[in-house]
Amino acid sequence: MRPRTLAAQLNRGALGGSLTLVKATALLSIAAAACTSSGLCGNAEQTRVASPNGAWDAVVFVRDCGATTGFSSQVSLVPNGAKLPNEPGNVFALPLRSNIDLRWTKDTLWVAYPHATPTLQEHKINSIVIVYAALVP
Repeated sequence: MRPRTLAAQLNRGALGGSLTLVKATALLSIAAAACTSSGLCGNAEQTRVASPNGAWDAVVFVRDCGATTGFSSQVSLVPNGAKLPNEPGNVFALPLRSNIDLRWTKDTLWVAYPHATPTLQEHKINSIVIVYAALVP
């Protein structure tokens, strides 16, 4: 009797009864999606500062995606009073836990942070201009 290939064994259900190549591929796709989704991450809000016109909130938060990644400090703009979504920041992100200071002047958001290399640094979102500066202790 000739030995079967792995693909032939999967197609015939030799590994786990009714496991087919299509089912195995689907299971791997679902597992990969679960590992990259925001469901494994959590955001802890630190500071919320409303814009002068009351339309927006700038939110500083710490994002934690589990034991295999470090904490990161991030900033998001959300509509005034809206819940912070469980997503990465849409304005600014540092790959470490750190203090971030926010200030508004008209339609400009000032973000002050310590010396570090950001992983995200937007300069304009909608009509909001975003300016960055060194955080002075």
